[in-house]
Amino acid sequence: MNTITLYSPEEALAVIPHLLGFVPTHHAVVLGIDSTPPACSGLPDGACPILTVDLATGPLTEERARALAATLLACGVRRAVLAVYSDDAELQVARDGSEYVGAAEILWEALEERWGEAAELFLYFADPRGFMSVSGQLRPWNELQGSLAAAQFVYEGSAPTETPPEMAIIPQSPALRDAAEHVRAMWHMREAAADDAETMSSGEDTGGKPSTMTAGAACDTHGAGDMLTGTVGRLLHRRGDSALTAAEAGALAAVIDQVPLRDALLAWALAEVPLGMPLRPEEIMGLKMPHVVRADNVRLLLEAVAAYVPTAPVLATSAYLAWWLGMNSVAAARVQSACEIDPGYTLTRLLSEALDASVLPPWMTASEMVDN
Repeated sequence: MNTITLYSPEEALAVIPHLLGFVPTHHAVVLGIDSTPPACSGLPDGACPILTVDLATGPLTEERARALAATLLACGVRRAVLAVYSDDAELQVARDGSEYVGAAEILWEALEERWGEAAELFLYFADPRGFMSVSGQLRPWNELQGSLAAAQFVYEGSAPTETPPEMAIIPQSPALRDAAEHVRAMWHMREAAADDAETMSSGEDTGGKPSTMTAGAACDTHGAGDMLTGTVGRLLHRRGDSALTAAEAGALAAVIDQVPLRDALLAWALAEVPLGMPLRPEEIMGLKMPHVVRADNVRLLLEAVAAYVPTAPVLATSAYLAWWLGMNSVAAARVQSACEIDPGYTLTRLLSEALDASVLPPWMTASEMVDN
């Protein structure tokens, strides 16, 4: 689906479950409905974010609202809908209406300061019976049955579930996993042989005498780098996890085991730099917005690799990209899986601490975006 046309703001309520894949029940959902994303994101004009806050983890505080506002501004959103889902919309309005009106005002003020009269923010409350504005009456869901946007989703096979979908990665067969792990082990053996060859050719451990063995004779020491620069781009053009073979998954897992190459892949996924060029941490953290399309494609590729080789480096690298994209639930699931395999892996530990502290990626909380 390339374009969704909404003929009224409340029609957003009809498409939100299709966009999320499940029917929200205790969530605050912000859906952009008009935007001009920055060029660095790789997103087409009009592409809008959908942001979800699980209210079971806590209320929509001012801090959370300002983070949502910063994200909307970073994505170039001019108009948005804030929908608050609960078991009883009327009770929610009576009990907590002022809290959500305050959050809506924070969003509106940020949009209005950036876009002036072009800015719009719509606030709705919803429950299993229907939806309402803060000062209106509860309206039944059947009023939105004629939504052409929702009908388009249904026509294309969308069927939102009653609960959020499982986030577990479905593993490949034991035979394919064994084959991928064998390839990974072979790559590490080749790298070890290359290291030994370089040591011998330099005269170390040979009594100072040159050795006739060369690095080239033992192994191509740039093999891992060639895998990174020559294969990842090709794989990203394929469609579907089934396109990834066990051999490719094992080789990529071996590459990601090497921290410099892992970091080079992350830098390329997040920023507009040549594949294989590393960025300093402060350069990555200073990004105004990641290259959303490429980062998510790499994340999905890593998910496919993890189905063959569920190592801590692969899972943590996928989690890091998910965190950068604001997909904290996915990031938390991958971090948990990585911790079960190797709790000492540095990237896993850092991400776990960030998620526990509800730290968002810097592009979502840039101070110049949230000051009003």
